Amino acid sequence: LSPITGPAPLPANYTIAPQTGCPNNTASRAVTVWGVSNGGTITANQTVCESATPSVTLSGFRGTIQDWEVQVNGGGFTSLGQNTATIIPSVPIVASAQTIYEFRALVQNGPVCASVYSPISRITVNPRPTSSVLSGSTTICRGSTTNLVVTITGGVAPYQVRYNPGNILVAGYNSGANI
Repeated sequence: LSPITGPAPLPANYTIAPQTGCPNNTASRAVTVWGVSNGGTITANQTVCESATPSVTLSGFRGTIQDWEVQVNGGGFTSLGQNTATIIPSVPIVASAQTIYEFRALVQNGPVCASVYSPISRITVNPRPTSSVLSGSTTICRGSTTNLVVTITGGVAPYQVRYNPGNILVAGYNSGANI
């Protein structure tokens, strides 16, 4: 029989008729044809701060999500025991360091098609800085400039520093550099 493609299940009725020229020499069989399992597309990679609540969504897949799996810092995938299209996983920091979580879903279409994995979605979780110290001249003449320095401990560089007045954001800041 030739392969059938498309959404599933597709009912098909196959009839076999031997070419003997005699009537009533046919046999038929109802067959349900399932489309090949498809892992779909998954949420793009994310970078978040610790205590964030990210989500991961699988879309465009064909079949049923059998399970979600997670791998932490490359340590091998383990089951999450969840089978919904969107999960809101717990992503705590491990050992006070940047932690990388990788998520994938196992999808199977119908009772006979092989299971497939979705693409992987990576969530990088950065620890928060533990302290910051602002230093520099505290007295200047109007119209003069000064250099301020923020020394940041913990977290992952480069940082973002915001200062007032003016609500000015300094992106890509490295601890100890002049602002």
